Amino acid sequence: TRAYPLLAMLILLEVGAFLAFMAYYKLGPRIVQSNWFRNKPGRVQRVWNIKSIVVNDAWTMTYRGHNPTRGSLSCQLDYSCKYEGDVDPTTGLPDGLGRWIDDAWEGEMLTGYWKQGSPIAPFSSWDVGNDDAVVAVRAAYFKATDDAFSKNKFHPTNDQNPPECGVAGVECSVSGSFYKHLPHVTLIEGPYVVEMMPTQQHNPVREVLSHLIHAGEASEEDDDGVHIRASDVRGVQVLGHVYAPTGRFHSPDATSVHVEVEWGSPEEERGNESKEVDHLPQSVQFKTVRLSARSLQKSLFMPKPCSEPTSKYVAVEVEDSSEGENSNGEDEVDNAESAAQMYRPARIGQNPTEKMKKASLRVHNWVPCRYKEALIFFPGYNSCMEASLQNLGQFLAMTKLSRHVWPIVFVWPGSKNVGYPYASKISATDINQQNVLKLVHGLKEAGIKRIHLLSHSMGVQTLLGAFSDKYDDDGNSIGRSDVSKEFALDPDFDEAGGPNEGKRQQYTNRMTCRSITLLNPDFPVRAFVDRGFLSIRRVCQTITVVGDRNDRALGWSSFINGVAPHFGYEEPQVLWPTISGAKRTKW
Repeated sequence: TRAYPLLAMLILLEVGAFLAFMAYYKLGPRIVQSNWFRNKPGRVQRVWNIKSIVVNDAWTMTYRGHNPTRGSLSCQLDYSCKYEGDVDPTTGLPDGLGRWIDDAWEGEMLTGYWKQGSPIAPFSSWDVGNDDAVVAVRAAYFKATDDAFSKNKFHPTNDQNPPECGVAGVECSVSGSFYKHLPHVTLIEGPYVVEMMPTQQHNPVREVLSHLIHAGEASEEDDDGVHIRASDVRGVQVLGHVYAPTGRFHSPDATSVHVEVEWGSPEEERGNESKEVDHLPQSVQFKTVRLSARSLQKSLFMPKPCSEPTSKYVAVEVEDSSEGENSNGEDEVDNAESAAQMYRPARIGQNPTEKMKKASLRVHNWVPCRYKEALIFFPGYNSCMEASLQNLGQFLAMTKLSRHVWPIVFVWPGSKNVGYPYASKISATDINQQNVLKLVHGLKEAGIKRIHLLSHSMGVQTLLGAFSDKYDDDGNSIGRSDVSKEFALDPDFDEAGGPNEGKRQQYTNRMTCRSITLLNPDFPVRAFVDRGFLSIRRVCQTITVVGDRNDRALGWSSFINGVAPHFGYEEPQVLWPTISGAKRTKW
């Protein structure tokens, strides 16, 4: 009988521990994330005892932390947090470029862009105690399907609604703990409807590109001086410049960087500035920010908010700008006129005592680079718009993509489950090819001159289908596709499709295909060797194919493509090794 009270006490303790665990780890987070709690700032302030500690600065605060896992002596501690950066003058909320700092063990340091109090891509976040790092990147999308955002239809279609384009933010884990809810996609801009072929007057693609910025872009443009990096294994780099002798962003052979400072009159600078800005394409006019991310890292807690710095543009001139060969295989600056069009102004802080003279920097053998390139990603089978953006976003977050490259996802009808034949068939339709043409032509009208193409799995069928040659009724090749004609031919080819003995073709308004990468391509080998490779080799020298013999999806694809024709299924023409009656050439 004496054991009954002890047993009852143990049961009560177990039940209490279980209820406390559920309340802290399950019920508590749900209440905190609910609209009932978040829409009442007074409740948040009372629970955490939030106080402002700086006069005329509402964003430097202290709060009471509640963490029973830290022990009885440290579960109730006062911590400091601060936001430093741009604020909306109307609402008083963080809006623009800024940084959030929290000195708690579970605190977060977040640097990037904000919109009405919430972080918005691009930004980077670091958990102080756990070393968990999160990066949010921006990627454009071109939705050429009737599918929903997060789900594909079994019978795919792309003729019910016109294509749409916009900008999305993708938040991804990059180190430490990889959270289950990441990558997470948030639509930022758009959608903009693309009903007709984009023109100079009406180009939704240009509007999308104006909102597509990188995390380090503002800091590199707004900070002082010329930034030189020597930590990259590829060589020395001057940010915002290309090395004139090779035309590349890195120089493994450079032993020194010579920078000169010259002083001129403000009238001359204003003239040079207006002259150079006229050369900038409309697609790269970004919103000017007042505070750079680099300046935010110079101080932690300041007694007063940062004052708005004044700044000016300076011309960056190049003494030695060597002309490079206009080839698809090398990154080079074509000539002095191209260098002027690729001009990127640099920013330095304005000296209030210096009003008559202003500085300009000259970097020997380094050409300022203003141009932008585009990377178009073609996702694979059974990949909805959300999954496609997640895949590309994680890829961008884990790599060092140049800020001169704009990432874009071409979302095509990918079907799902066992709808493989439907997806393969619609990837080669004229509507799908016309949608690819709308995207490529829109990029050209927006001022983009260089394109990189990346495909995964069945996405290669959309890519090669867009570049597939045209044939007449007898199977004779009658010329390149409309998408292929948007690009300049490689010097080894002529318009007839054969070798050109290295003679350079003259083009006035065509883009250059810098590289084509095919990841685990779901494409027949014979069709690729006989016809597919030639269609892309005409416009690009750098073609990379990455394969995996253990890819089970490609194994099932090979099985279906081998068995389905025996049951009356007709493969798309782009998958045929040869076209019936076509004249095969030695090329």
